[in-house]
Amino acid sequence: MSDNLSISDIRLIIRNLITFIVVEGKEYVHDDYKRDYVSKYIMVLIKTINLIDDDEEFSLVKDIADDISNYLK
Repeated sequence: MSDNLSISDIRLIIRNLITFIVVEGKEYVHDDYKRDYVSKYIMVLIKTINLIDDDEEFSLVKDIADDISNYLK
């Protein structure tokens, strides 16, 4: 992980990214392009997760799953 970012910083970045993907995707992306739109942001998430240590990765993935689950309700 970058020396400048803590795991809390990365969690906040990812949480905000998920919110952005969901809100912007629902309101501004044409249905034909939603899959590509989400795919690009998933790549950003994967790259971000790869920056952190393995022991922190599990809790971060759980947080992401919880956040996405909240939007599905």
